[in-house]
Amino acid sequence: MSSADPFTVGHDPERALIVVTMHDFWTVETVDAYGAALGPVIGAALSAGGPVALLIDCMAYPVQSAAVAERFVTLAATFPPPSPDGVRAVAIVVGSMLNKMQAQRTFGPMVTIFTDHDEAAASLMG
Repeated sequence: MSSADPFTVGHDPERALIVVTMHDFWTVETVDAYGAALGPVIGAALSAGGPVALLIDCMAYPVQSAAVAERFVTLAATFPPPSPDGVRAVAIVVGSMLNKMQAQRTFGPMVTIFTDHDEAAASLMG
């Protein structure tokens, strides 16, 4: 991904953490590209050493259209729910209460949503 892309996906094997950064307004095609990028990173991380956590930084990610939110619902359904053997936890860090409400509506109880990055990271490491 180039720096102009609206997301980055990386793996921090030291902390067994997949780190995602999202920004800008997305289209449903962007969600599809994100899913295509995220899946292989999760698969490689699990193959390399067991369970991982997912930290998604949405501090610069504005509230999205209903179509984008619905596409995330569809994408989330393609991944197994958090489990001790796979992606053990997912934390999303948002920059506003509106983003928090949209994330809660979109992902429900499968993720924990924070407004503080350090608090989110600590919850995944503890």
